[in-house]
Amino acid sequence: EVDRAVVLLLAQKGYDPGAVPRFILKIRQGIQEDENFEMENPFARLDFTERYKRLNRFIGTALPGASGARNRDRFLEERRD
Repeated sequence: EVDRAVVLLLAQKGYDPGAVPRFILKIRQGIQEDENFEMENPFARLDFTERYKRLNRFIGTALPGASGARNRDRFLEERRD
């Protein structure tokens, strides 16, 4: 539910809601690459791939065709003003 709320807030403020699922994949990648990551850590048991898929389905249903500026684009646009 938190993921969905963040997606809706980002879209409402004009940011790219797809940033959240992309960030989830980056977390998964970081966990997989960390040789010292202990399996006792609760994050190791989370299914980030399924979380990514569910969130993308939500975006497609709740915000079809939604897009927005990415942070870099918004930053550059605000600097021009």
